[in-house]
Amino acid sequence: MEVFLSILILEELPIRDSISVREDSWFSCLESTENQSEMVVEYCRSACLMTLNQIILKHGQDMKNNQWIQEPFADMVCSLAILDTGIKRGKKIKDAKELKEYNEILDLSICHHFKQINNNMDTILSDVCNDEEYVKVTDKIHSEKEKLGYKPNEISLMKKVVETFYKHEKYYLD
Repeated sequence: MEVFLSILILEELPIRDSISVREDSWFSCLESTENQSEMVVEYCRSACLMTLNQIILKHGQDMKNNQWIQEPFADMVCSLAILDTGIKRGKKIKDAKELKEYNEILDLSICHHFKQINNNMDTILSDVCNDEEYVKVTDKIHSEKEKLGYKPNEISLMKKVVETFYKHEKYYLD
């Protein structure tokens, strides 16, 4: 994590550009899509970037010494990586049945990581923002969530995965 943070702070990656592009619209980097899953991943990417920006504004280079901020942020980055990889892997599947079964698990994973990213984001923002900033930032988050319109039913998604699992009598995506 320290190497990742060092690279970010030294601006060896175009992180600042990504943050500024997504400041007004968290979905601006997404080409027109009807795919809800891709929109959720873009929301999560923007949430991670916005959180990183708030951390940098508060702690600057000292953030690499703040374990209480690093751990939830690292969890956010890991969740985003899992979501991004899941979407990309799904695009490579050609068989309709296999894609349907893969998407059942992907949808559950997206639901889980979406919630985890939002929980970790709130944990971090409640520490790095003062009361006024926190209200402003959470209003922005709420606005972007409304634009996204993602309201998953986690139990229903779990039931679909278990039903397919029982049908195959084993883990079926090997």
